[in-house]
Amino acid sequence: MKRLLIFTILFPLLVLGVYVTTTGLLREGLPGGKLLAMLVGTTYFIGVIPAWVTAGVDSALSGKPLYLRLIATVFVAVAMAELFAIYMGQPSFEWQVMAAGAVPAAICSLLSIETNEKIDA
Repeated sequence: MKRLLIFTILFPLLVLGVYVTTTGLLREGLPGGKLLAMLVGTTYFIGVIPAWVTAGVDSALSGKPLYLRLIATVFVAVAMAELFAIYMGQPSFEWQVMAAGAVPAAICSLLSIETNEKIDA
């Protein structure tokens, strides 16, 4: 349950943060309050299903060594980010899109480690 909550709350926000940071939107300035709220709302609307799928992969591999779990979770998140980018008409395999999938997945996976899990391989 903790894992699903972490992925649901943090994953979409981290995706937005990484994508905004890597694409240079910060240089142009953040949008106003109403537009920013709409952007965050849209990010949650779009990003909650990929967050749950990634959490499912992470949960299914919770008994495996951490490095295998991280690799699989990041791979699934990058694949979903690439599919979404292709669907939205963006060029695929840009590093910004891959980072927007990989970084949030790795952070959420590391935060969802249970205290009784083995961290070393």
